[in-house]
Amino acid sequence: MILFAFGLLACSLVSHVATTSSEDRLVKVNVRIESDVSTLYDEDVHTRGHVVKPLSGDDHLCDGTNNNAHPSPVPVATAALDDASMSGSFTWNGLNDYLVNQIGGVPASAAALQNNWFVYLNYTFSEVGGCQLEVKEGDEVLWAFGSSRQIAMRLDGPKEVTVNSFSRFRVTDGSNGNPVANTSVDGSMTDKNGYVELQFQEVGVKELKAEKSGNIRSNTLHVKVIL
Repeated sequence: MILFAFGLLACSLVSHVATTSSEDRLVKVNVRIESDVSTLYDEDVHTRGHVVKPLSGDDHLCDGTNNNAHPSPVPVATAALDDASMSGSFTWNGLNDYLVNQIGGVPASAAALQNNWFVYLNYTFSEVGGCQLEVKEGDEVLWAFGSSRQIAMRLDGPKEVTVNSFSRFRVTDGSNGNPVANTSVDGSMTDKNGYVELQFQEVGVKELKAEKSGNIRSNTLHVKVIL
């Protein structure tokens, strides 16, 4: 009977460890940081929930269990930011869960909901703090400086084009796919359906981004121009 009970306990412990490790597994996500004037960071990182280290020194467990958002640890957006800061050699700061108020030397405004840092997951504005916001393999984590609920633009188009030919690209609201008109891409403007025709006159790799005042600049699209 004792051996049987011990066996059940051992199985329970193994099951718990397996479940926890599966939920808070290491995942690869893209972290992009857009200030009001430039892209500060745009790289893939491997992350899981962990104790994060803001500039203030207020180290804090950040693993999805914050505010009881998840019953067990999971990878989260602020942990991904913390990992990005180590690989990108920049600092960040925040309060509580954390309400991020500085990234890379760009501080938030004292005025609420004006020129602050906000987090978007797969182009959608997050309603919860970054230590509660679960991220999964392949997710896109965007930290953007500006007013609340800006449109996070997405740029799509061919990855390879022929020199001197015209190619079509499109800018949309990344959260719902709606077109974004009057947006600049490599000096040309999108039409009412979000499309723009571009021609490249030199062989090489072009890095394209969409920009429009009041919106968050887009992801970078790398286009190979061939003969």
